[in-house]
Amino acid sequence: MSAYQEWLIKYIQEHPKFIQPDYRRNETLGFLRKPLNDLCISRPKSRLEWGIPLPFDPDFVTYVWFDALLNYVSAVGCFYDDAKFKKWWPVSCHLIGKDIHINHTVYWPTMLKALKIEMPKQFSPMAGGLSAKPK
Repeated sequence: MSAYQEWLIKYIQEHPKFIQPDYRRNETLGFLRKPLNDLCISRPKSRLEWGIPLPFDPDFVTYVWFDALLNYVSAVGCFYDDAKFKKWWPVSCHLIGKDIHINHTVYWPTMLKALKIEMPKQFSPMAGGLSAKPK
């Protein structure tokens, strides 16, 4: 992720609607003021039994956020159904829970950039988080 830190800061600044509302964009930029460490995508199975096993090392599982975020593009055909993927990606608004917005506005864009996949047009947290009930 550290290789994409400056790119992400610039991208967010050049696309002011990318993260909404503004205070969430500012929160992400504040997070990015500190050095962005690389993200290890595995965890020892002894610490986390329920993760998806890594095919090259049975003693390790995939870090849940790495796996979970990739589901957004794999579910719509990325890397196996180009027509389906072009139909559904990029999304116009990636609606997220407010308590997991750094995972979506820092981890996810760096993963997409590394994979050379177009960014969602916008990230916006739901007002009450994932448990919000419609009014």
